[in-house]
Amino acid sequence: MSIRRNPQKAALILIIVGLIGLSLFRSAFAQSPPIAPATSTSQQAGQAFWIDIMVGSQSEPVSDLFGVSFELGYNDTVLSVTGDVRGSFLGSDVVYFASDDGDGTVGVGISRKAGAGGVGGHGSVARVQFVANADTPDPTEVDFTLSNIQATDPDGSSLSLNPQVLQVTISGGPKSEYDLTVRSADPSSGIAIEVGVEDNNGERDGTTEFTRTYDTGTQVTLTAPEVAPNNNQFKHWLLDGQVQTTNRTMTLTLNIDRSIVAVYVVPPPVEFRLTVSSEEPSRNVVMDISPDDNDGDSEGTTTFTRTYNEGTTVTLRAPEVAPNGNQFKHWLVSGKVETVGLSLVVKMDGDYRITAIYEELSLSECSR
Repeated sequence: MSIRRNPQKAALILIIVGLIGLSLFRSAFAQSPPIAPATSTSQQAGQAFWIDIMVGSQSEPVSDLFGVSFELGYNDTVLSVTGDVRGSFLGSDVVYFASDDGDGTVGVGISRKAGAGGVGGHGSVARVQFVANADTPDPTEVDFTLSNIQATDPDGSSLSLNPQVLQVTISGGPKSEYDLTVRSADPSSGIAIEVGVEDNNGERDGTTEFTRTYDTGTQVTLTAPEVAPNNNQFKHWLLDGQVQTTNRTMTLTLNIDRSIVAVYVVPPPVEFRLTVSSEEPSRNVVMDISPDDNDGDSEGTTTFTRTYNEGTTVTLRAPEVAPNGNQFKHWLVSGKVETVGLSLVVKMDGDYRITAIYEELSLSECSR
């Protein structure tokens, strides 16, 4: 039996298969959040500017990102790398490296530390500073590309990111106005910043992240709140990746595009001291105490001190008989009789001085 071939039908099948494949490709590609270089698309020759490497977007957020590495490509006949810093998206407690071999690529890697979870949303994972040669022809277009992208979740599984290309136009001659970009870290958004000078668009205060534009030479004063909406405390200002001041208010002059970050950290816990002593005898009484204190210490021999976070519930237990043979009588808590039981429970809402009182048995009690 011979097989009759229908060229038209075969061609139709090929078209359908091709369309299905293209549809699947687009679907898979659309599910990958972007990774993209980002900055103002107009820059000035001889002036430094920052490229943010952004992962995710408002409409396509990244999910459970733990670490990422990539190569940022640039035109090394026009541009030079002048600095780099980690971005704020993966937090402050990270492992970060960057290298520029002068071959038109910057290798960058950043990862959260073992035991930390992944991060979702969108934001900057790294920032690289460039400067265009002062003699760059006006105008010159340069591309920033991303390649060799490796992204993982906390389990080490690969995450797919969709690389984007950024084209920037380099212009000659001095600029008449510059951008001030205000960001925050931990949290990366939602910080209300007071801005002392109205910008060229009539705007002043803003909520991170935001940008203001000023004439060359304008002095701008910024004030950050002491406490962020997530209750983290202000730590310092970063200006172009460098720590500037721990004061919440700082002033800077706009003679290049600048980027400033208000950095917040989890406040340290409030600590209280628990001092444990004894009377009759005044020393050498071994006390059980739990849990371990902030230094990892538990039981102690009078007199001793332990340090605990506010709100910690501490249990002490005294021996019934002291080394000198005296019998336990009661506890004194900050000078007041608390209980006659051998165990005492204290909630650390302040500093406490605890004393275990012992007494010599009377002859009648000894004869029992």
